[in-house]
Amino acid sequence: MKDFSGVEHLNRSSYKPEFRQFRRRNNDLYTACYALYCTGKSLEYIANVHYHGRFTRQSLYDVFRVRGYKLRGKQLRPARAYKGKVFRQDKYGGYRSRAGGEEVYLHRLLWEEHHGRIPPDFVVVFRDGDRENIVIENLDCLHREEAKKRYNHGNQFGYKRFVGKGIFGAAPSKNNHPAK
Repeated sequence: MKDFSGVEHLNRSSYKPEFRQFRRRNNDLYTACYALYCTGKSLEYIANVHYHGRFTRQSLYDVFRVRGYKLRGKQLRPARAYKGKVFRQDKYGGYRSRAGGEEVYLHRLLWEEHHGRIPPDFVVVFRDGDRENIVIENLDCLHREEAKKRYNHGNQFGYKRFVGKGIFGAAPSKNNHPAK
């Protein structure tokens, strides 16, 4: 059995965590990353653009958390409440709710309350193109092909690319795509 009597032990009361950071590797590099983060840049942007993939977003987050740096909270997208449901803005600008396991868009719900059910192959569009302006006077129900002609300004990628973005509320199911 080995004798460890001459080895000095670190107990928790004598250990000073504020000195721990000075012994770490790449301290200057992570300090520079944190300075960029404090200017408002995202972790993903810092990792990919400034350090060319040397770090990942998650590795930077872990290092900042372990070192005790103050991190920003999650920024929620804007929300609107309508008849007891909360509608959050999706990445295309439309407001949707996922209550009850079903995805419902606010502009489609508003149209259906005023004009009845939306027929198959029809979409609800915004007349002025502003998805924030959700009033019944700004909504119009058009056939997909008519909406594509009216609002598709030289899109070279065709139907699928057009439907998922811009003025439409939701991409159609695979069964509703027209024949090519």
